[in-house]
Amino acid sequence: MMRATLLAVDDRKDNLFVLSRVLEQYLPECTVIPARSAEEAMALARANRVDGVLVDVQMPGTGGVSLCRQLKADPATMHAPVVLITSHQTTSAFRAEGLAAGADDFIARPIDNIELIARLRVMLRIKRAEDGLRALNARLETVVAEQTEALREEIRLKHLLLDAMPCVAFLARRDHTIIAFNRAAAATGLQIGQTCYSAWRRRADPCTKCVVSELSGGGAAHSETFDLDDIQWEAHWIAANEDVVLCYAFDVTERLRLEGQLRESQKMEAIGRVAGGVAHDFNNLLTAITGFSVLLLEQVQDERLRPHLEEIRRAADRAALLTRQLLAFSRRQMLQPQVLDLNKTVIEIEQMLRRLVPENITIALALDERADHVRADPGQMQQVVVNLVVNAGEAMPRGGLVCLETASVEIGAEEAATLQLKPGPYASLSVTDNGDGIDADALPHVFEPFFSTKRSGTGLGLSTVYGIVKQSEGHISVASERGRSTTFRILLPRGQETTAVAAREPHDTPRQTSGSETILLVEDASFVRSLARLVLSNQGYRVIEAEDGPQAIQLCQKLGVPIDLVVTDVVMPEMSGHELVGHLQRLIPDARVLYCSGYFDDMVTRHGVLSSGANFLPKPYTPSTLVSKVREVLDRRDAPTADARAEAPGAARQD
Repeated sequence: MMRATLLAVDDRKDNLFVLSRVLEQYLPECTVIPARSAEEAMALARANRVDGVLVDVQMPGTGGVSLCRQLKADPATMHAPVVLITSHQTTSAFRAEGLAAGADDFIARPIDNIELIARLRVMLRIKRAEDGLRALNARLETVVAEQTEALREEIRLKHLLLDAMPCVAFLARRDHTIIAFNRAAAATGLQIGQTCYSAWRRRADPCTKCVVSELSGGGAAHSETFDLDDIQWEAHWIAANEDVVLCYAFDVTERLRLEGQLRESQKMEAIGRVAGGVAHDFNNLLTAITGFSVLLLEQVQDERLRPHLEEIRRAADRAALLTRQLLAFSRRQMLQPQVLDLNKTVIEIEQMLRRLVPENITIALALDERADHVRADPGQMQQVVVNLVVNAGEAMPRGGLVCLETASVEIGAEEAATLQLKPGPYASLSVTDNGDGIDADALPHVFEPFFSTKRSGTGLGLSTVYGIVKQSEGHISVASERGRSTTFRILLPRGQETTAVAAREPHDTPRQTSGSETILLVEDASFVRSLARLVLSNQGYRVIEAEDGPQAIQLCQKLGVPIDLVVTDVVMPEMSGHELVGHLQRLIPDARVLYCSGYFDDMVTRHGVLSSGANFLPKPYTPSTLVSKVREVLDRRDAPTADARAEAPGAARQD
């Protein structure tokens, strides 16, 4: 047990001595400190942690009641119990005065020691209990203060977190009333006391399947996407407790728009890949159909059969054109610029253009005969015209006029520098509609990929036109007046009219196409391989044929004969043509290489052909184009060999 400290105060020395002796004798667990005046008592009480004070009432100067009042007023001594000692029986008035001053008990002389000790023991016991309670209360207050501050900080951080979230967040009670929200929600106009169905659904009554009611009743978390004021929202609802539901929602308008564009782009990419694959197989078939029909036409004796064979040939030519259009649509056709008649190109597709626009739209042509020959890819130019006319038609939902106009223009040095063109003669093609026009804010972005002022479409039409025109060393511009008209103007470099030799039919056999060299022919399509072998053999070449890469390697190793030229398909099972050439570099390093393929553009590039500047013959080819290209490659002094082909950048080497 801890020792208690008692302060005894009396101005008479004998009384103080007797009192101290009694306390020390009967309360040995206490330390007694004597004091002879109120001033000394206050000083000792402040300096020592006293557990009780016994004060004589009648002291000169500051009496016992005044000292009691001072002790109770001082924070250092206010909790020490005070016993007032009087020399007579206390009156009720005196006791009332003493209690008002803070006295805890009264003792009258002569002092009954037994009663005094009993009262002091009770007083000390109460004092210890009160001290314990005060200490516990202080600790509780500290804990409460700390917890309160932690809770305030937690709430502050939660509000900070909610306000920092890039979404709308709010709390709603079971009765649908919004009771709190973050800064983003405030920006949407939410208000405390507003109902969630009026704020989020613009409804006068709760939703049929109320999420708040379901969640507050123990339902699972819920997510939904909905439209509100032309904004697409993705909302998530979770139960914060049994009475409050949290909703946080994201503006996904832009994300959904981009996802739609991506899906559309992926769809077009998939269609393009399918078109490329179909064109490859179709081109193999057309190679055989065209080639064998040409051979039959050259050898037929019965003139009655010639019209039928010519019809087969013409059908094959039309099919080849269809394949090129399919590849142009899929943007997988190799760019093959040539001199073409711009006016003739527009006239040839006029009927198709009329079928592409509604009947309430009129198409008019204003063609300048001087704007005839330009250098461009025919298929790509058709796509340019189609895209611009379709775009114009979509700008006139109520009908109108689309005018296609050509002209011959001369671009001077100053204007050429502004347009980033070379000075000189150009032909212009303008497509004008009298539709709604384009907003001034949107006009600078019309050629950007995926940009569109329409709700539907890929946003790639005009960007495709832009790319084709730029690739053709031309220029495209747009001018629009809102509510009146829009004009797209294309400038293309003029080209010289083709000569008779350049215009010769592909199946007319050129001179000096025969030879006696040895050719390794690698083709997985048996009918194409048979045609090529027959055509080359008829020209005097020695042909060694293989159906794939591994067989070609085996034949080279087995026969051991010099190979002058390798004619190989690019895309084959097991091993591509480029990989085959990589294997052949050690066996026939001096052999020339000619690649053939019904695939175009990126497919051939991925197999390392176009990127390395190889000799390339696209399918479908005719017998004349085949023997002409073979002779050209064999006669070229700088034609790459198998060894050079394998060492070219992008070559796939395998030992």
